[in-house]
Amino acid sequence: MVPLLNVNAFKRRNKLTNCTNRSYNSHPMTLFDLLILLIVAGICGALGQAISGFSRGGCLVSIALGFVGAVIGMWIARNLGLPELFPVRIGTTNFPIIWSIIGSALFVALIALLTRRR
Repeated sequence: MVPLLNVNAFKRRNKLTNCTNRSYNSHPMTLFDLLILLIVAGICGALGQAISGFSRGGCLVSIALGFVGAVIGMWIARNLGLPELFPVRIGTTNFPIIWSIIGSALFVALIALLTRRR
């Protein structure tokens, strides 16, 4: 008689998926971690604006520039094969300080080139 359902394969597959899910969801980000991450991103965005010499908006714009700069900076670093410089671990998240500043400065410089002064 041939079994219709292979129970051992099902158990093995569930163990594998549970192990991988556990590593990502073991420690969710707390409110304090989110607040610290927003402050660090805001400082990085403000430094990027100061380096490029073009500043529009306030604190929320600086925070958004910090996150956009981190994405752009890490994309450039990975494509060039460069390491992650000065990452700060906040909760379970690594935030690349140097690449965030470089990426936000490049992004703000691009915005300054595309917008004209009135």
